[in-house]
Order: sequence, then structure tokens, then C-alpha cells
Amino acid sequence: MTSWVVPRLTKDQPIPEAVTVFTDGSSNGNAGYVGPTDKLISTPYTSAQKAELIAVITALQDFPKPLNIVSDSAYVMHATKNIETATIKHIDNSELASLFSRLQQAVHQRRHPFYITHIRSHTTLPGPMSAGNHKVDCLVSFATQEAQEFHNLTHVNAAGLKDKFALTWKQASLFTAALSAKFLYFQIRNLALIPEA
Repeated sequence: MTSWVVPRLTKDQPIPEAVTVFTDGSSNGNAGYVGPTDKLISTPYTSAQKAELIAVITALQDFPKPLNIVSDSAYVMHATKNIETATIKHIDNSELASLFSRLQQAVHQRRHPFYITHIRSHTTLPGPMSAGNHKVDCLVSFATQEAQEFHNLTHVNAAGLKDKFALTWKQASLFTAALSAKFLYFQIRNLALIPEA
């Protein structure tokens, strides 16, 4: 007879009424989460995936109650979803083996369930999911944080942001698109087409 190990803490659906945090990691060594509180973590890693694993581990430890995690790393999301019942065998990369062990330990030490999902990074779609992901992106990347503040103040175009802050076209375009979407939302709201909350 084959025995099955079924996850008890890792849920496959969002948990109603649970805290939601957005995690991110950057190749500059920063990791962090935003939610009810924001946390920036300095890591020794130059891999965005390894840094984001640290962000998820920290969120699992800092929020012991039921938790929803939103990650823009499919790699980290899949690793976290499967780590509860995984058998960690020999991995040549000792840093990665250590991170997986820490992740598994953080999951096993929880008393309450968690859910983790993936969101496409740097999306310009409106809504709270994109806004949360954008906020954590800015937290872990100082250049984008400065670019966001500069753009909010001066409304410089994408080309200007790209040159001044050494951003990619995609990053610079996101700032200008996000501001345009906010401006349009407030214009429509002022016309009373969208009721206030």
C-alpha cells in the first residue's frame, strides 16, 4: 500500500479574511514584502529568485495567522506550494539547498494555513493586485523608487525616466502608464461616474 502525504498548511485557494502580502526580490540583493506592514530585507544574494525566497520565508514567519502571499516569481510560487511535502535531496548549490530547508522549516512551524499565488510582474493592468506588486517592486528597487517619486513630481515621459534612472523601456513605460491610469480614474470619479467608497 502506498502512503500519501497531503499538505495541511498549503492551501490551493485564497483564504478569506486572511492578511495578504506581496513579496519581491531583486538582483541588487534587496527583498521585501508589503501588506499591513512593509519590510525591506538586505540579502547577500544577487539572484532575484533567491532574494524573493527570503521575502517569502520572512513573510511566513512574520505573519503567523492565515496568510495570502502574492509573488511575481513563478519559480518561488511553485517552490513554496510544493515545499511542505517535499523531500529535499542533495542539491549541488548549497545556498539554494539552505534556502529550501529554511522555507520548509518556516512552513512546518506554522500553525495556520497560507496560500501563495503568482502575478505577472510589471503589468499595467489596474487593480489592487497590480498596485500591491508595483509597491513591493518600488520597495526593493531604489532606482525605481526614485524614478516613481521623480515622475510623480515632474510628469516626465518614459524616455526621460529611462535616461535619468537607467531603467528599461518597460519599467519607464509602467510609471507613465500608471500615472495616466490614476489621472483618468480621478477624472471619471470627479464626474461622479464612480461613487466614492
